[in-house]
Amino acid sequence: MALEDLAAKGREKLERKAELMRRHWEEAREKMITHYREVGFGPTITAHYEEGIRAAAYRTDPEKWYRRWLEKMKE
Repeated sequence: MALEDLAAKGREKLERKAELMRRHWEEAREKMITHYREVGFGPTITAHYEEGIRAAAYRTDPEKWYRRWLEKMKE
């Protein structure tokens, strides 16, 4: 099996799982914020982190994954 075939299988798997991965990330958002608060950073840093996490949107890019995987495997 050629590298391109393996990469295509991986890309297809990512495409199938993308929505589930997004939902899991959304569900973990509050836990990320809570755990970051517990680290002990100051209020400004913590507020900026929380603002960033709340504004962030989970995205997948199967084509980018495909290209990068092939590049890495050819090193």
